[in-house]
Amino acid sequence: MPKVSEEHREQRRKQILDAAERSFARKGFHDTSMSDIIGEAGLSVGAIYGHYASKSELIAAVAEQVFAPAQPRFQPVRDDNGVPLHPLDFADRVSDNLLSTVGGSGLPLQVWGEATVDDNLRHAFLTVFGGLLGGIRAQIVLWLTEVKELADDEADALADGLASLVGGLLQGALVQTEFVSGFDRGAYLRIAHPVFDSIEPASS
Repeated sequence: MPKVSEEHREQRRKQILDAAERSFARKGFHDTSMSDIIGEAGLSVGAIYGHYASKSELIAAVAEQVFAPAQPRFQPVRDDNGVPLHPLDFADRVSDNLLSTVGGSGLPLQVWGEATVDDNLRHAFLTVFGGLLGGIRAQIVLWLTEVKELADDEADALADGLASLVGGLLQGALVQTEFVSGFDRGAYLRIAHPVFDSIEPASS
């Protein structure tokens, strides 16, 4: 019997994950059965379970596949003049890229909700959300030191709280994007601009 190459196994895993992602997006995590995924993938039961032991494992793998392309976009950004982007504008851009990558807010909200009861999915969610907060924090430090001219230690002391604030705003934006018709994420984030714009160096 010929040995199955690792490349073939990766292709088969990708085929299964793509089928699971389509099924989850169409019916939701709870209403999608393993039979649905098997039918969507066009593979045998053994082929599916040879790679993934349960639907929970598949959900976590789909979450990682969906969010992985967004990770490199969490790096700090400057505008065309080399000035660090305002942290809230950075957050708006990153969230727009993330939602474009995952096809809207529906699947991220499913992952977020299910992560409260599924340890595998919680790990996948925290990996992505942690990367997002880390990217926001780095942008905040860069902006505070270069635009607001804070000392490095001042910027660092403020960064965690401000990053948590922005992360909470983005979570709220995600929910409202899904449920509020015509929701304007950019206008929503701009309401928080005074929190940042009023920051001044301690020595001023």
